[in-house]
Amino acid sequence: MTRSLRKWACTTVVTALALVGLAALAFGAMIASPLVRPPALASISATARAVARSDMPRLTRFSARDGTVLAYRHYPAKTVSTDRIAILIHGSIGSSSSVHALSKARAERGVETFAPDMRGHGASGTRGDVGYVGQLEDDLEDLVAEIRKTSPNAPKGDGNSSGSLQ
Repeated sequence: MTRSLRKWACTTVVTALALVGLAALAFGAMIASPLVRPPALASISATARAVARSDMPRLTRFSARDGTVLAYRHYPAKTVSTDRIAILIHGSIGSSSSVHALSKARAERGVETFAPDMRGHGASGTRGDVGYVGQLEDDLEDLVAEIRKTSPNAPKGDGNSSGSLQ
């Protein structure tokens, strides 16, 4: 009697867990695929399409410390140089082309500007690939070292965010 009671209890527990698992899968599927597709954010996409990119500089590539090839765009100062360098970082779903208008405007005002494709974005590395906490900071240090090769007289900076290149 005890043996059949245990077998019934085990069967009941396994069946209950299987049902909970199936319910969790069904719930996950419902969350992952909404019934109604959200509308496109027309104001954002229209603004992005309105920016002329025909004058965007070519991508330049360099190797980061782990050997991954990263890319950036260089916007030389168009007027009398202010002896400043800016590195403009795109947003979480962007690339260097996302900051083209701003980079171009900085260069037109005498600021030598660099716009990297951060690791996992644009032409840099594998999509979404960050190997460890702090890797993006290491990539920026490697970019600064790369910039120093062509602009060794760039301001060193004083450790604050005043716009100097560190």
